[in-house]
Amino acid sequence: GEAMSDIVGGPQNIALEQEDELTVFSESQMKYLPTVQAFGEVRNPGYYVMSQGMHVSDLIYLAGGLKDDAYQKDAEIARTQVINGSHTSHTFMDVDLRAALSGNDEHNPELVANDQLFVRRASDWHLPWVVMVKGMVARPGPYTIHDGERMASVLERSGGLLPDAYLPATVLIRQSIKQLQQKRLDEARARLQQSIVRIQMNPGTMNQLAATQNPQNQNPATSPQTLAALQQVLTETEGQQAQGRLVIHMHPLNELANSPDNVVLVDQDQVTIPRRPDAVNVLGQVYSPNAIVFRPGLTTRDYLNQAGGPNEGADPDHIMVIKADGSVITDEGIKSSKESTMFPLLPVISGGLMSARLDPGDTVYVPEKLIYENKIQETATITQIIANAASSLAVIGILGASL
Repeated sequence: GEAMSDIVGGPQNIALEQEDELTVFSESQMKYLPTVQAFGEVRNPGYYVMSQGMHVSDLIYLAGGLKDDAYQKDAEIARTQVINGSHTSHTFMDVDLRAALSGNDEHNPELVANDQLFVRRASDWHLPWVVMVKGMVARPGPYTIHDGERMASVLERSGGLLPDAYLPATVLIRQSIKQLQQKRLDEARARLQQSIVRIQMNPGTMNQLAATQNPQNQNPATSPQTLAALQQVLTETEGQQAQGRLVIHMHPLNELANSPDNVVLVDQDQVTIPRRPDAVNVLGQVYSPNAIVFRPGLTTRDYLNQAGGPNEGADPDHIMVIKADGSVITDEGIKSSKESTMFPLLPVISGGLMSARLDPGDTVYVPEKLIYENKIQETATITQIIANAASSLAVIGILGASL
């Protein structure tokens, strides 16, 4: 195949001489020809027809040569032979590929049928690790990193921060986290879709027409409004992609080196230092979703009031604040952490989420109420799976938009 696609006189399309013989085998014939095998770090591993006088170097040539990461000092030949037609012998030989490929016949053994050559990978071989630094630094761009290099070192190499850089909103994107988050995002959407199907197939919804005509008999957990709200969550998040953001609490560069948030960077990390924002976002079920100019000392309640407050479709019990660094604060989390001395915002939000003083770039999110009440029947609760799935999708969407 390579010879037919090669140019005249090319390395694969070799010149023929008088009385040369060219044999093209069928696949069925190949099964009965003596073969040898090449495994591991060769460019085209597989079976090759053995020719008379074939050596290790010939097999490596047929296999396309060694990969860049091949460990050449010590390869292995595994040989299987039947001795005297009565018993099988398995032998193993070490081969120095450097010597074999340099023409040293002593280290370039001749092969026999069914020999297998194993070429291992060199330890810790990899192309240079690169991270991308973007935003408000003196010299943004790609930087090579060594094993174990940390955030502070790379930021110093990038020339440090510009005057309008906003460290609290630093975004660190990591590919391994992105893959994990995307898996969880897809699972959340799948659970939400399955929950919708289960509600629709619930025997209690079979009498939906009667319930529509008589709302007092309608189960609010399976009401058309609830199902419509869940469907809307799925529609709005169609094609949503995870960002892969790792939440870090950045410090000034002179303090970062000795901070636990001076994380070790890995290949393909992306670090973005944004410009200092001048607003707090209020999103979701409020009368006027908007970005509101930041003023020191204002609380969650203050910003909510400036956005008109929660509307009729809001779920005020599950309001959340998504900080500029990507962390999420809820009333539930505050209550469960009040006795924890490790909770860094406890002195600020000891009065609860509504009393928390916000910072530039923070987002207040008021979720939609997925449960609808009527005046006679008590509220029926949607499963926790649905609530968690909807919240996860919303938060990931907000983080993605903020980037």
